[in-house]
Amino acid sequence: MRYTICMRKFIVIEFLLIVAGQLFACTIGVASEKATADGRPLLWKTRDRGSHPNNKIYYSVSDSLSYIAVTDQDEPDVWMGMNEAGFAILNSTSTDLNQYREDDGVFMRIAVGRCSTVEEFEAFLIETNGERNTYSNFGAIDALGNAAIFETGSDEYWRFDADSTDTGYLIRTNFSVNGGGTSGTRRFERSQILLEDFAMGDSLTHRSILRYQMRDFADSAGNAIDIPYASQWQNSHPFGYIETYGSICGPSNVSAVVFRGVLPVEPPVLTTMWTILGHPSAAIALPYWCVGAIPPEANCGNTAPLCDFALQLKDLLYDNPLDGTHIDTYKLVNENSTGFWQELFASEDSLFTVTENLLDIWRVNTPSNTEVELAMHNLAEEGMLKLMDLPRQWPIIADFEIEQNNGIAPAYLDFYDTSLH
Repeated sequence: MRYTICMRKFIVIEFLLIVAGQLFACTIGVASEKATADGRPLLWKTRDRGSHPNNKIYYSVSDSLSYIAVTDQDEPDVWMGMNEAGFAILNSTSTDLNQYREDDGVFMRIAVGRCSTVEEFEAFLIETNGERNTYSNFGAIDALGNAAIFETGSDEYWRFDADSTDTGYLIRTNFSVNGGGTSGTRRFERSQILLEDFAMGDSLTHRSILRYQMRDFADSAGNAIDIPYASQWQNSHPFGYIETYGSICGPSNVSAVVFRGVLPVEPPVLTTMWTILGHPSAAIALPYWCVGAIPPEANCGNTAPLCDFALQLKDLLYDNPLDGTHIDTYKLVNENSTGFWQELFASEDSLFTVTENLLDIWRVNTPSNTEVELAMHNLAEEGMLKLMDLPRQWPIIADFEIEQNNGIAPAYLDFYDTSLH
């Protein structure tokens, strides 16, 4: 099957690719068994697409392989996805590869529906050379332990295997090695620092990526910013607020994913898609598997209640009236241990523990899809309740209002009505 789609033009301002006033500032990475703490490959992405803040998780059985993916609320294009064979794929836009073309979401939707391995994905790239409209760094892992990044233009690509590097991991932002660009170098360099620390400390795991890399704030020199920030960023800004533009955790982040692969002896069904729906600073990480219907918390028709709720929490964190890029760090962490992160991370840690206990059991006795689907739904429900409970514990929100969205299931509306006033 040949791949043909129409070209869409985009506006390029200097070296920054901007669409509808939003920068594609995604940060991705891949790690092989050489680098990770448990020998399982990892693949991750922080998605930056402020013009499309409403993300959800989508499940498809229409192709040769069923898959789950993070998509926008109104279209099936895949931005991070994995299939039943344990193959996972994601991308970051590379501004130095064939600019003015971009159909990466369509391309990944086709790839995740037909490719079982990284090798099959490379064969798909060969097949589509000269016909696809892509300019991306595609990251991919599979159930065989392969972990690679493909710098991909419309008519050629370059493969980089994580296991072939000295470190065992690879990072990309919005430039390619072969294109010679510079877009996203600040996030790239900051990621390199973090990943080196993780690897040296034998803590390169899905948890360290979700907690510390995807929620990282750094200054223009790549130095970590203390949270809370006990000063004024500029004289014109309130005490404790920091500028987040240029950080890995940037103001227009909309979701994030870490795919945790399996050992070659383990069933591919245990490949886990840890997902944050919403801005990483304001949302909770939850596990998903490619086994069946998506929990309503993550897909309730044309919306995802988890994302809807996180969007409102983000507005409370980014409430500087001067602009939308400064966050109030004292709402995240404070000396009274009542900051949002202090509450959120405690809830998230309990979900990490429950999930790891389940996986330990499933690695010994392979579960049925029904069993995994039930666990996924239970974890999503628990995660939603934990997230929704945070405003009641968060003293700075005295009159938090929930916008009642017709797309949210009645159970959520009932909870909103009774629990937050």
